[in-house]
Amino acid sequence: MNVTAPSEAQQQYLHLTRLAWGLRMLGADVVLDLAPTAEPVVAVRRAAGDRLRVTAMIRSGRWMYVWGRGRTQCAGVGEDDAARVIRKAAR
Repeated sequence: MNVTAPSEAQQQYLHLTRLAWGLRMLGADVVLDLAPTAEPVVAVRRAAGDRLRVTAMIRSGRWMYVWGRGRTQCAGVGEDDAARVIRKAAR
């Protein structure tokens, strides 16, 4: 059987799905948004009613969750506390 590695888009989807589940387990209201014309994101409801939009991307050869433009608005995919960091940022 010939098994191919998942594409970058498939890996991104898997990372975002895992993040959504982790945030859900922390009590967050989340939506996995897979709009055909936009970057896939996990949208986390904030207390103010808007949503923090988090995507997964490769930065410097490493998968990261990113939710803003600042250097501190990211967490490594696979880090034990990534969902907690993002949950805190959404509050």
